[in-house]
Amino acid sequence: MVKDMELSCDESVIREAKEDIRTEYSRTLLNVSMQQSGLLLPIAFGDSNTKTRIKNILNFRKPKMYISIAGCIILIVASVTLLTTEKYKETNDSSTKQLKHYEKVNTAEVTNMLQELVNYRTPYIGDNSKISALLNALEVPENLEYDHMELQTKKEPYELTVYYQLNKGVTLTAKAKDTLVLNAILLFSTVENMDVCRFHITTTEENYNLVYDRTDVENALGKLYPRTAHMNDMYALKDIITDYVQYLKLDDSISKAILEFNKDSYKPGEFCTEAHYLMSVEKNENTVTAYTMILYQEYGYEDGEFKDVSGCSMPVANHFHKKRFW
Repeated sequence: MVKDMELSCDESVIREAKEDIRTEYSRTLLNVSMQQSGLLLPIAFGDSNTKTRIKNILNFRKPKMYISIAGCIILIVASVTLLTTEKYKETNDSSTKQLKHYEKVNTAEVTNMLQELVNYRTPYIGDNSKISALLNALEVPENLEYDHMELQTKKEPYELTVYYQLNKGVTLTAKAKDTLVLNAILLFSTVENMDVCRFHITTTEENYNLVYDRTDVENALGKLYPRTAHMNDMYALKDIITDYVQYLKLDDSISKAILEFNKDSYKPGEFCTEAHYLMSVEKNENTVTAYTMILYQEYGYEDGEFKDVSGCSMPVANHFHKKRFW
């Protein structure tokens, strides 16, 4: 009875949504299931209520595009070893993009920026002059030109939208995206009641709309505003934010590596998914190694029904070139 009600509710949500939200809805179910269990459960094998619900959601209306269900929890521990009897695989990041190299150095430029952030921090998003001063203190992302900002202060969630123009003939680079993430977190750190930060980027061909939510950031980093009252606190927070951005990029590369490495290793379906649990990271002179529990799954249609075709769940060691992250 409960199971039928859950399936009915799922279908109702998908049916009433103005857009196709099946992927995000399925990702949420997977994340909740992983968090409740405390570890990565291979939902593709054996009976699972979460598995049934996700399959029902994806089968509700035949998808028209590639589906990627990524569930990730970042847990960095000082020392974690995997069972020696488990199978390890080595994967390499096939991306050719050079990511920004961050260093924990406090140059005069960085110090001046942090001092301005401390000076203009405010508990209220409606303080237009201080919001403008904070934006002026932040680094302008590569190839972007600041246009204007908009504040939504009439009702919660309170939002800041920053508009940029992308220079003609160039693309939005990984370096620019890194800067935008850092800027969003620094704005959450210095504007206490700002709930959402948006960056709207206009080009001659297409527009980008990058959205960051305070709840997501503070779930990972803790409360931010109380840690920006003094310069010593700002230095420490800046280093924490820098590490956080690096791990976000590492986590994204792990997802891509899992999908790339396994795509030809199992019976193919029409859609592939992955979920992973990052347990530990080791850095040496040239490489970064991420020890991860992964779930890889292929899905396909058989007689009009969406079914799991093949997949795996195992511990892996992902090796990446260090210059891409640190």
